[in-house]
Amino acid sequence: MQTLADIEALRERLGVSQKDLCEKADVHQSTLSRARTLHREPTARIRRKLEAALEAIAAERGIVPVEKIDTEDGQ
Repeated sequence: MQTLADIEALRERLGVSQKDLCEKADVHQSTLSRARTLHREPTARIRRKLEAALEAIAAERGIVPVEKIDTEDGQ
């Protein structure tokens, strides 16, 4: 599972706004903002939802994130 920093980095690389990511993940934007402000990791459930949303957005755009390729190769 990725950390919030990993999720944020991928979000920025994909050019997705925090608002759009939260809408796609069905996560309140305040939840993500609060985690960033307090320098705390969101719950595992929230991180899974954010990861799934980013994967869906990437797939819609025909992009395979490098992290996904590394995981599939077993690296």
